Amino acid sequence: MGECIYVYCVTQEPCHLIEQCKLNVDLYSLEHHGLRVVARTVSTDDFAETKFQENVKNTVWLKTWALEHHEVLASFVGVVTFLPFKFATVFHSEKNVLAMLDKHEMAMKERLRKLTGMLEYGVKARVDDDAVKGHVATISPEVRAFDQELAESSPGKAFFLKKKKEIILEHEVQSFFERHMRESMLYLASHAQENTLPACEMADSDGNNGLKAEFLVKQAEKEVFLHEFEARKRALGVCGIHLECTGPWPPYNFADFSVQ
Repeated sequence: MGECIYVYCVTQEPCHLIEQCKLNVDLYSLEHHGLRVVARTVSTDDFAETKFQENVKNTVWLKTWALEHHEVLASFVGVVTFLPFKFATVFHSEKNVLAMLDKHEMAMKERLRKLTGMLEYGVKARVDDDAVKGHVATISPEVRAFDQELAESSPGKAFFLKKKKEIILEHEVQSFFERHMRESMLYLASHAQENTLPACEMADSDGNNGLKAEFLVKQAEKEVFLHEFEARKRALGVCGIHLECTGPWPPYNFADFSVQ
């Protein structure tokens, strides 16, 4: 069994960064060119390339290590500025770690400068289809016109009108959701320094209506951001659109950096 070096993040802060981590993890730091890498020693039985490919198929192993990775980084949020490394970033030796710092020194320092005093928040939205349909049906002139025509139609004609109404209502609901969510997300973005809106999705992995985006917010302005979020949450909630804000998180989506 050999050993390798697992790296969590890089910072320019003093060594007290490591002291913020209250987990039972034996961390240490490697310093080079004013950069400090937070790391630990791990077994090659866990993280050597061939072993790792096998281990990630073990859900218990994966959950344990991924959770530790996140918890170590989360313990530093709001305390110091750092660049998080991706899960399972390992090096064969300290020499390799220092070589990585040599290669990426300027890029790391520039990104750390941009992340100084920042926090990442995530915002998710989901739609209650029935609630939104009910709301849209009361405010859409086109849907209301169909209701009026239905009330005056024969049973045969009403059958086809109902089918057409359902199609129009589905379109109106999607349009309503997209319009109001884009507007809300853009409004929240005006209170953030960076965001992931260009890549945000209008549906979740199961195909349900939803949207998610991340925002990089100045720590000094987080209360303003959260206040505006709550205002949007209340306004959209009565229409059947439910918002959730999570964080602050390690700046996973704004590190804009890879050692590959």
